[in-house]
Amino acid sequence: MSSGGGRGQGRTRWSSAAWVLLGSFAAAMASCLVTAWFGSWLRGAELPYAVFWPATGVAFAGTVLAGRRRPAAVPAVLAGVALAVAALELSAHSAGLVAAALAVAASAGPLAGAWTFWRLRDRFPSPPALVGVLSASALVTAVTGAAVSLSLLVPFTDAPPTRLLLALPLPDLTGILVVAPLLLLLSPMRREIWGADDVPSPHRFLAAERVLQSLVLVLTAVGPLALSGSTLPLALLPLPIVLWAAVRLGVRWALADVVVLAVVSAGSLALGRGPFAAGQGDGDALLVVAQLDLVTTVAVVLVLGAYASTARQTSRVVRSQAELLDQAFADALPAMFLVSLDGRGRGRILTANRSAHAMLGDHDPAHDPAADLPGAGWDGAAADQPDLDAPVVDLTDTDAPVVDLSLPGHPGHPGRPDHQDHPGHPDHPDHPSLSGVADPDDGDGLIGSTWSDLVDVSDRSLVDGLLVALAQEGAPSWRGEIAHLRPDAQPFTALVSAVRTVTERHGVCASVQMVDVHDRKAAEHALRQVALHDPLTGLPNRLLLAEHIDKALAVRAREHTRVALLCCDADGFKAVNDAAGAAVGDELLTAMAERLLSLVRPTDTVARVGGDEFVVLCPDLGDADEAQVIARRLLAAFELPFPVGGTSIQLSMSVGIATAGEETTAETLLGDADAAMHRAKRRGRNRVETYVDELRIQAERRVRVASDLRRALSAGELRVHYQPIVDLRDGAIMGAEALVRWQHPELGLLSPASFLDIAEESDLICEIDDWVLARACVEATTWAALTGRPALDLHVNLSARHLGHRRASRAVRSALGNSGLSPRRLVVELTETSLLTVNRSARADLDEIKDTGARLAADDFGTGYSTMTQLVALPLDQIKIDRYFVTGMVQDTRALAVVQALTGLARSLHQDVIAEGLETTDQADTLDGLGVVAVQGYLPCPPVEPDELCRIVEGGGRLLVRTPSGPGAPTRDLDLAGAVADPA
Repeated sequence: MSSGGGRGQGRTRWSSAAWVLLGSFAAAMASCLVTAWFGSWLRGAELPYAVFWPATGVAFAGTVLAGRRRPAAVPAVLAGVALAVAALELSAHSAGLVAAALAVAASAGPLAGAWTFWRLRDRFPSPPALVGVLSASALVTAVTGAAVSLSLLVPFTDAPPTRLLLALPLPDLTGILVVAPLLLLLSPMRREIWGADDVPSPHRFLAAERVLQSLVLVLTAVGPLALSGSTLPLALLPLPIVLWAAVRLGVRWALADVVVLAVVSAGSLALGRGPFAAGQGDGDALLVVAQLDLVTTVAVVLVLGAYASTARQTSRVVRSQAELLDQAFADALPAMFLVSLDGRGRGRILTANRSAHAMLGDHDPAHDPAADLPGAGWDGAAADQPDLDAPVVDLTDTDAPVVDLSLPGHPGHPGRPDHQDHPGHPDHPDHPSLSGVADPDDGDGLIGSTWSDLVDVSDRSLVDGLLVALAQEGAPSWRGEIAHLRPDAQPFTALVSAVRTVTERHGVCASVQMVDVHDRKAAEHALRQVALHDPLTGLPNRLLLAEHIDKALAVRAREHTRVALLCCDADGFKAVNDAAGAAVGDELLTAMAERLLSLVRPTDTVARVGGDEFVVLCPDLGDADEAQVIARRLLAAFELPFPVGGTSIQLSMSVGIATAGEETTAETLLGDADAAMHRAKRRGRNRVETYVDELRIQAERRVRVASDLRRALSAGELRVHYQPIVDLRDGAIMGAEALVRWQHPELGLLSPASFLDIAEESDLICEIDDWVLARACVEATTWAALTGRPALDLHVNLSARHLGHRRASRAVRSALGNSGLSPRRLVVELTETSLLTVNRSARADLDEIKDTGARLAADDFGTGYSTMTQLVALPLDQIKIDRYFVTGMVQDTRALAVVQALTGLARSLHQDVIAEGLETTDQADTLDGLGVVAVQGYLPCPPVEPDELCRIVEGGGRLLVRTPSGPGAPTRDLDLAGAVADPA
């Protein structure tokens, strides 16, 4: 089925192509027969050769058209031309070889001419260039045909070569130039060839003008035939008539007139009458003159007609664009109006569109602003042609230089924006919507008014200034925002573009476009408030503060003043917020902001950059001590209570001061002030600290340590050391606490104090805790084999960051499962300060750790201000008394009382007690007297490496041995049996 369909389609296409070829052949043959016979008939018996040979023009036009649309039909066209010429010559009793030679020449010439035509036409596509293209193609056709004819006919004719040179190419040349252009303009390809349709301008008397022109042409062309003995100048009489047709009626009508002239000229010569009659002189010379007359007439007609057609087409385009732009001006959404700058009414509005009437003035329904436009009342007449050479400023060019006259003392921008030379451009100075404006005295409420009267008082001087600058060519354009008045006298902000322009009717004017941006400005202001201000206190946030700091630093560099930044942080705010609730906390922050604002200078900036952190920017300081005076005033003011939530809340404040230097930026100044504030926190709070370079060195070190610590985790630079927990009674090792160390490649072995506080500030501490927990559990499984008894207890510290969302319990389960360590041997230590922040999620995590079988211990107990409720509520198994109390209890009875109280409390709650920081035998005796069993410190043993701990365990695992000092009064002398030196 498919193959049959394909064969059917192939036959259909072949049949269609065959019909095209056959039709091309028949049309070429018939047209050449008729026109060749007509050319022979015009020659008559009195002429030695034809005046013009229309058959060559027809063959040339057919080859040109076929070669562009259907190249396959070109051989059929040329075959029809050759056969027609051969048949005509044979009918005239010419020899067969002569007929064949002329047939070959008749097809070779049009082929060469058509090829030349399209090569030149593609290179020179403008309509005026068509004259040169046709002339060159006609010359190639005539010369080619003559050369072929001469080369083939010279052996068969006795005619003089000069006669042949005149008889062969000239008739072909006139035939092409007279007939071919008319046929090409009548063909469907006229737009591709000519460049545009040759349609004359519409006119109500066009038909009558054509009739009149035809009658005059016939009279001037045929009239001389009736005059016996007329002279040669009479041949020039029809030329003005033909030119009239070319300019007014179009090229096609003018070429038709030329064909009539060619027929009349040939007929007059054939009849022996008229200005080119053969009896008036040498026949050859008269024929040449007649042919040159036709060639000249055709050339002039084509040139003049081409330019006239182009001008008419341009006029139609400009007129249609003007009408569209007039309508666009009237219906444009932006307000548009024209303002005079001529000194007789500077700033008067000459015309305006509907949007301008609605935006600036009461719109009279009876008055249509479109009537003020130049398109109204045209009634089909052509508008005044715009001045194509007038300079134009393009409002749509966003890169055009503009002058901001709102800047004080600005003389105007010297540059000019790019110009648009197209007359249809809406911003062209002589565009009809601007050049044909309405009379300013028409009486509309807006037309004729002064622009400054429509502007808010605050911006009237601005408008007057920009109009003066535009009038004096101080600036080609202006763009900015101006406060205008609505019809109800309410002000609004408008984005205005004004361009100096020149119109034929009004002279120097300003073309103004205006867009109402009042709502947009309000929205932008609201968004800026949200983006750059703290929503709770309304103070500037960090972004806006950075802008203010940059401005202050710029003024400092220019005027050599001092700039200081005070970073203020409330002491104890978190406890108040947790106890009283977020609502009271927000009210307290608002009260703090108001108090800070009441204490600073008008030129200072108060910003909130964090939860309870405020920053005060102090520019234009007289000396360095002035910042200290302001900071002291703030501290004194914060000593007064804040009446919040029906009660009074007392807070203190820590303040850090940083002073700007030569290379200071907003970022570095904020960082310096923050570092000084944290130093005040560490030194006891409620104080002022000034930034020094030491703080920057410390900050840089912290950054470096944090960066190196990340690398250390992946590079395996961390180590685990163990400090034994000893039974005070017999010195036996009860367990060991895993302590992390860092083997730094440059700084050596670092203690936890060098990096753990930095790790606490990020999630690195959680990664370190996970690694230590897993490593210690694996190593603890070997202790039972070394001692021959159940494994020792393993104490591992976890950070408060681990608590919550079951993160700590997952880490414990993973370490126990991977190592095989008994859960009862694992003690998870949490600092007492971290237990203060236990919430519901953290409590659930602690319960899950207990469910694994592991135990919980409160490390550094006694320093975190724990309440009895927390001690009872949390599932603790042990408390470790902080070394501060252990080292001070021998000399300080208050420290001794704390240790005694904590010991008794733990026993009451059935919790084990471990004393940390044991360093002397006196401390050991005191603890023994209090009944403390487990101790840890440098007296029994400092932290040791895993191999050293294994050696101690293998050696018996006793570090404190009790020996009597004398009879009768037994005392204890503790001997360091297995202690080792501190490896650090």
